Amino acid sequence: MIKFNLDGANITANPTFCKAIGYALSDIKGRHHRMFAELAYGSSGQHQHLWENLHRCEFQAAEYKRVGSGERRRSETRFRSREGGS
Repeated sequence: MIKFNLDGANITANPTFCKAIGYALSDIKGRHHRMFAELAYGSSGQHQHLWENLHRCEFQAAEYKRVGSGERRRSETRFRSREGGS
């Protein structure tokens, strides 16, 4: 599990997430969550729109490609409630 603020900055992550993605917590804390996205997607309008929706606490449910340390590919499903919970 990873927690991030509504602007996308990583706040914390549990050891299971860190191991799966191949980073230490100190490597990701404070950095934008786009660091886990493929470069083209992370800089796209689609990615910006996703974060605008999350900032408004709009529900999101989808599967996203993620890239970890050493470009290990992972996927995740993200759910976010209107109340701002994960």
